[in-house]
Amino acid sequence: MGVWTTKIRFWLTNLRENEKLAFPLVLIEGTVENVRPANLSDLDMYVQAVAHEVNQGETQSNSWVGSVCWPVVRDSGHFKAYVHLPRTGTFRIRLRIATTTSTLTLRFVPRRTKWILRFHYQKPRESHHDFDVTSGVGNADSDACERLKFNALLLQTAVAELFHRAGLSRKTFALELDGDGFPIVSLLRSKYSSTYARRMSDPQLLSLLHRDVKGDEQQDKHDSEPTRHHRIKHVVIMDDSHLDPRTGKAARFKALLGGDVVASSACNMHTWPRGLEEFTACCINSELVAPGLSVPHCAVRRSFWANYSGGLSVLLQLLGLSFGLRYRTSGVMHKSFREFTRLFTVFEPRSGMQQSATASRPIGDGRFARLQLRTLKPVGLAPEGAHLDDLSIGELALQCRWINPNTTKRMHAAMATAAVAA
Repeated sequence: MGVWTTKIRFWLTNLRENEKLAFPLVLIEGTVENVRPANLSDLDMYVQAVAHEVNQGETQSNSWVGSVCWPVVRDSGHFKAYVHLPRTGTFRIRLRIATTTSTLTLRFVPRRTKWILRFHYQKPRESHHDFDVTSGVGNADSDACERLKFNALLLQTAVAELFHRAGLSRKTFALELDGDGFPIVSLLRSKYSSTYARRMSDPQLLSLLHRDVKGDEQQDKHDSEPTRHHRIKHVVIMDDSHLDPRTGKAARFKALLGGDVVASSACNMHTWPRGLEEFTACCINSELVAPGLSVPHCAVRRSFWANYSGGLSVLLQLLGLSFGLRYRTSGVMHKSFREFTRLFTVFEPRSGMQQSATASRPIGDGRFARLQLRTLKPVGLAPEGAHLDDLSIGELALQCRWINPNTTKRMHAAMATAAVAA
């Protein structure tokens, strides 16, 4: 019997050496060549990823502490891995599968702009409830904010990667980052009660939301220097849609948009990951969600992963609409698009397999003791529907200051010059 000698190699498809990025959650996509002939075990079919600042000592920069593992498609070698860059600077990214290691240097330089998005977790005035979850899942206010922080970063990365998939440089909205490289999320205590809010029409509720977030914005202006005043678009996750124990259903689900406010209910927040180590599990978990914890018009199926994917898809579309886009006939701005996770994973549960377990419980580092591959299908290098159409790309790049703060100024200046010349 011959000895297999072909070497495993990494081939990165979406990043270049020493590339500069303006956002901290980085998608690293590529293929592992010759992985199928290597005959690795299922537990070894993962790419391990970690990031260290280049100015750290050699011992720490060679450590795998804090790394997270990401599944690889055995037939194609396709993988999508992630690292979080906690602060401005230059980072060395290390990837490993079996005994093969690859490195990549990236620079994180956040964009300085007054056009930012601010995320809020809002609770009604009288609420002492935490958001609804299944048994054994943390649902305190701190858990909600942690989930919102990570998924705000994910939405930011999603917009950047949609630009990249269109063949353009990565553009995305800016977030206020804390010292740990995660967004600042404010806990917004509403001035109205949930009972009062339920009697309101959507325009009335939006008016009150504007009042709440503007109060927060005025406080920000009071606390900051005059030159640091921001133009803020507010994204509010409303914790006002709790299960009715008599009916087993949520009282309501809201997805609202008006002015500089985007708002959505927190019905399915229990499906949102809190960090990288939980992300893959949330994207492939096919367990059924209790009817009262599912959002039927938000999720394409009543499974855990579909509620997560559908909820984030709706939030991405609301952001697009707030940036001036319209619903389209294809892509992520199509009204029926609910496959947000296709942007970020190499597997998704097969249709009709919602009641079959896709994986055993996570080990804790992104891996699973066992993946049921028959219940999963590869997403592919060009995931179906997970793109932004050319018209939307152009509108964001030329007209939306939250995506490209300078272009509108240049466009208006060019129009004025042309008018004078005429």
